Amino acid sequence: MIKKLFIIAESSANLFTYAPLEKKSDEIQDQLITGFIMANVSFSEAVIGKGINTVRVGGDRLMFFKHKSGLTIAAIVDVRDDVKLLKKVMTEIIENFLVLFERELSMKNIDFSRTDKAKDFKYFIDDLCQKYITSRDTWKTGIAVTAGVLISFIFIQLFFFQVLQIFDSMVNIISSAPTENGIQAFGLMCLITQLLIFISIAPSSLVSGLIAADRKYGKMAAFIHYFILVILETIYYLANPFYVYLNPTTVYFIIITILVFSPSISLVLYLLGDLGGYIMTRFKLYPLEELKMRALKTINLKEEII
Repeated sequence: MIKKLFIIAESSANLFTYAPLEKKSDEIQDQLITGFIMANVSFSEAVIGKGINTVRVGGDRLMFFKHKSGLTIAAIVDVRDDVKLLKKVMTEIIENFLVLFERELSMKNIDFSRTDKAKDFKYFIDDLCQKYITSRDTWKTGIAVTAGVLISFIFIQLFFFQVLQIFDSMVNIISSAPTENGIQAFGLMCLITQLLIFISIAPSSLVSGLIAADRKYGKMAAFIHYFILVILETIYYLANPFYVYLNPTTVYFIIITILVFSPSISLVLYLLGDLGGYIMTRFKLYPLEELKMRALKTINLKEEII
């Protein structure tokens, strides 16, 4: 999320400042920041070439680039946000700025933050950022885990008996005299079994990561949902002992296969949870925690007054 934004003229004059966390801007501080930004823009154009420039500043990132109009747009942003997504948002902001302040831009070195249109433009930036923001609250991890468990449970029930039949056929091949056709069939059955297990569990981990919308929370949700799923499946099949009708060798073979594949399945699910979170960071920004805390304080204060 954008914590502070500057639109700077080619003359290094600051034309517009957007600071949702500040009630009153510090002009001296803003001049220092814009001066630093323009010095880096000049350096990058002379030495490195044009493009997005990012500088790590404490726990935040300072990001800036020169627009084709000649104006420079810069922002202090959350380090967790995707740079390409931020550039897309910032480009949309500056292009709307050029349209709204087309007449005023003919007047040099004016701080548009003080004009009548500034408030409307700040509302526009608020609404634009809101469109790209999604929360990463802990409760979403709970929803991600629940959704993952339900999806996996449904898929497992769909493919379970097919997998049992394949396991039974594999045991029959092992028990009989090995033939070339039998070995080929066994290999094919192994591949089909792995695909069915993957299809049964993998999509739920990806969905968990997408719901959590964060790489760390996505991995946590995928791991937790797999752990809960194993427990629920164990309870379910102990309560419904279908295995008493199976060949004991088949049951033993199933258990061994599950134990062998369990570490690799855990790793795949962990990575898919990470992938789901990564995908969402490419499309959604992180909210400003400071604004959430301020809103919470305001609500608590109103409740105390009432």
